[in-house]
Amino acid sequence: MITADEMCKALADRNRIRIIAALFTHKELCACQINEWLAVSGATASKHLSILMRAELIINRKDGRWVFYKIQKPNPNTRKLLSWAKHQIDLDVNLQNELKDLNNVTNCSPNTIRERQRKEAALCC
Repeated sequence: MITADEMCKALADRNRIRIIAALFTHKELCACQINEWLAVSGATASKHLSILMRAELIINRKDGRWVFYKIQKPNPNTRKLLSWAKHQIDLDVNLQNELKDLNNVTNCSPNTIRERQRKEAALCC
């Protein structure tokens, strides 16, 4: 069973709060969409996602080569924490503005995003 300090630590990072906020808003997102919106490396996004999964706040499912994430159905251990987080996210004006930018990412298919990411990676080095 996950402990209270582990759940709180999982939410103790702005990017992980952003992921939770995005999943409250969009129900389910592909890993590449999260990566694109956070504007971090794939490895960094993956690390944040794995921390949230270990804290039992999100779950994933595979669909071919794509991995999709969503908020885990709240259990008695996470229900109040997620409710509190949702309330705080709703009050965060900066985060609400950031969520508007998420629509630019979700309007693209995962294939389009992945193709763009590969082109950018090829130009990097």
